[in-house]
Amino acid sequence: MAEFLPDMPDLATATSIAINVIPITPVSYGPFPSLQPYAISTMDGPCIGSLSVQDNGLVVYLFAGTQDKLYELTAGIAAWIDVSGAVYDTAEGDNWQFVLFNNTVIATNFADPIQLFSLDVSTTFGPLLTAPAWATSTAYLTLGQQVLANGNRYVLTQTGTSAATGTGPSGTGAGIVDGTAEWNYQSGPPPQARRICTPKNFCMVGNTDDPVGGFGPQRVWWSASGDATTWPAPGSNAAIQTMSDFNDFYGNFGEITGLVDSLANADVAIFFRHAVWRGLFVGPPDVFDFFPTENVRGCPAPNSIVPLGAIVWYLGEDGFYNFDGAQSTPIGADKFDNWFFKNVNTAYLYNVVGAANVPNKVVMWAFPSTASVDGLCDSILLYRWDIERASYAFVGASAISWMMRVLTFGITMDEMPSLGFTDTDTLPASLDSSIWVGGALSLAAINGVGALSYFTGPNLAATVSTQTKQLTQGRRTYVQSARPLVDLTQGTPTVAFAARVSLYDPEVFGPAVPPDVSGECPQRSDGRYHNAEINLPAGAIWTHIIGVDTTFIPGGFR
Repeated sequence: MAEFLPDMPDLATATSIAINVIPITPVSYGPFPSLQPYAISTMDGPCIGSLSVQDNGLVVYLFAGTQDKLYELTAGIAAWIDVSGAVYDTAEGDNWQFVLFNNTVIATNFADPIQLFSLDVSTTFGPLLTAPAWATSTAYLTLGQQVLANGNRYVLTQTGTSAATGTGPSGTGAGIVDGTAEWNYQSGPPPQARRICTPKNFCMVGNTDDPVGGFGPQRVWWSASGDATTWPAPGSNAAIQTMSDFNDFYGNFGEITGLVDSLANADVAIFFRHAVWRGLFVGPPDVFDFFPTENVRGCPAPNSIVPLGAIVWYLGEDGFYNFDGAQSTPIGADKFDNWFFKNVNTAYLYNVVGAANVPNKVVMWAFPSTASVDGLCDSILLYRWDIERASYAFVGASAISWMMRVLTFGITMDEMPSLGFTDTDTLPASLDSSIWVGGALSLAAINGVGALSYFTGPNLAATVSTQTKQLTQGRRTYVQSARPLVDLTQGTPTVAFAARVSLYDPEVFGPAVPPDVSGECPQRSDGRYHNAEINLPAGAIWTHIIGVDTTFIPGGFR
């Protein structure tokens, strides 16, 4: 079957139509399933970020955020649990980013203080910088005790009673006297940030608003080594001892749009709007060294960045790439880059969201098409990384607000009724699906109304066309019939033909004809250039489309 290469010209070994299918092999496409809700519970708005994690006891949690709330979903629970620690105020175009750091989930949305949730301990998110507030005339008798005072966190180094007046310890040094007690400065408030990752043993944030430099769209700042809650004042003794610091990038790179750690050739990758840099851990005093890798293009769509093992996939300013920490390799050039930019609603590039479908070896980017009026995703570009072939899907208006790789919860038959599945007819997937197995990798989405959903429903209606060919060299051809080469076990395929005399004539497909008793789809297609379109209805059961077997006779020369 012709490869989906809509950017290539007619007569190339290519097709521009491969809808609701997945590249299965180098010569065939397979079915793409519909999206099915996993539970009836919804969030209070479109999802703008999520993370699926396992705790130290291998219990699976799914965290997700909306403009004003954070939610949690766990095994056997039918409803999203509101675990917000405050009423949040995420700005239009921003989103939540989550990381797992030492059995704690850290979330940032730039508008609010960075949030922390301790797995197995917390019931709500709370600020990353926490400690009891300092109080006057209080006996502090436990060495190592911490307090918050004047926006900073201090640790007790000499027991005693605090002063009767004032606001408590201040400054960034050691041996700070407070009544008869003494304190050492430990941490200041962490930056508010749009981007976050965890290179080595650090929590690193980028595109910040911080107490040192204010708004820093080209700044990265990392925490104390091994402690994501401690952010000493840069240059202080506490910062030097814990290797915490920041780095400003000076150049016409635009704002930082993404941070990714643990690549093949970089400890951290920094994506800007117009550039890509890499960072290497070098230890003190510099801690990280940074080097440019791309000064020509960057990433305009922050949520298109998809880490996968030692590489990362992303949408650049001129198309799709993968990046190994040293160089970017184009994957859509002369294939589908131009097609994508013609079809995406560029006013909502920040809603383009990518995820890896590991079992199927596919990277998928959900995007709002030009038909999307609300910015929610209605289409998906699929790229099979091992055979380097693509396709696309239309999943419905406002169908997806977020898409992500998840770990499945693991559900028993006894727990299914609590999710609303009272019989096998209501299940979103067959009983042998991996979504019922705890800890299995799967692909999921939050649909347009905020419900967790899986791509496990009946197959979507599929359409694939063959390449445009001149079937009889130098002459017109009359196509009499075509046999669809599909291993279909349920449903009826149809075949339609488009015939043109000149390549500049419009491509118009004729009637879609089902097979007759002999398995042939009769045609009356007369022209110099032909291509066939195979259609499979929604709910059809099949595995491979490999093309059509065409019966034709030579026609005239004109």
